[in-house]
Amino acid sequence: MNATIKELIEFEKGETIKETKKVKTKKDMVNHPPHYNQRGIECIDAIEAATGDGYEYYLQGNIIKYLWRYRYKNGADLIKITATGGVMSLAKNGQNPQFTEEVIREIVKTADDYGMHVAAHAHGDEGMFRAVNAGVTTIEHGSIMADRTMRLMKEKQTYLVPTISAGEHVAKMAKIPGYYPEIIIPKALEVGIQNKATTKKAYKMGVPIAFGTDAGVFPHGDNAGEFVYMKEIGIPAEYSLNSATITNAKLLNMENLLGQLKEGFYADIIAVDENPLENIATLENVIFVMKDGKVYKN
Repeated sequence: MNATIKELIEFEKGETIKETKKVKTKKDMVNHPPHYNQRGIECIDAIEAATGDGYEYYLQGNIIKYLWRYRYKNGADLIKITATGGVMSLAKNGQNPQFTEEVIREIVKTADDYGMHVAAHAHGDEGMFRAVNAGVTTIEHGSIMADRTMRLMKEKQTYLVPTISAGEHVAKMAKIPGYYPEIIIPKALEVGIQNKATTKKAYKMGVPIAFGTDAGVFPHGDNAGEFVYMKEIGIPAEYSLNSATITNAKLLNMENLLGQLKEGFYADIIAVDENPLENIATLENVIFVMKDGKVYKN
């Protein structure tokens, strides 16, 4: 074990990393903006920059365990990683894998110790294949997915959270001159084309589908449009309603409190004018809202 790794282990015990300009204390590791942001795991960039041996240490799990403890103590219920690049980032490639499979396995193992699921943001196939093989619970977006990954997701019962709404929105806005920086436009257009088709194929292949929208990429309040998009690609209304209630409650480890109208569950209820099994678009016009027994809209 070389000196820099020893220093990192001392750091884990609460001491400072010596001979580094970028990360000097545990507080720096959590709050150092250029090297550690809300995407938790990326703090390893700071360690690699500081020592050159961060990857080895990363694989040992010490950094991951520290981050998981930190997130757990601050109330996190699950862990999300970026298994690939993103569409809205100012980077040319939105599909490149961000982690080796070995690292993701360590992430999943540590999350399991804390009773947490791991969600993996992923647009490109290689990154999502590694994530699924390593044991993540969900793939968020899954925009450009090969058959091999669909088969693996079906085998491992890994859920796809397609967020078709986000793909449709960014593709639409990318056609407006000047709306997005030039580097984002080709990524947005590609995801918009591929995401819907991928979801359709994945559903037909038996990949389990959970419900999500990525609202914020598009305006909050338009979330129910996801149901309409799912219906357009052949996903039955009953399936999509279950995915947004019973399935998501299970994925949140709250299946005994959420997702059903049942005694002892939270009284979170909405009402619409029509039967959504017959007209799923009625969910875009909610006329009654009750949250935990309190009426907010009637």
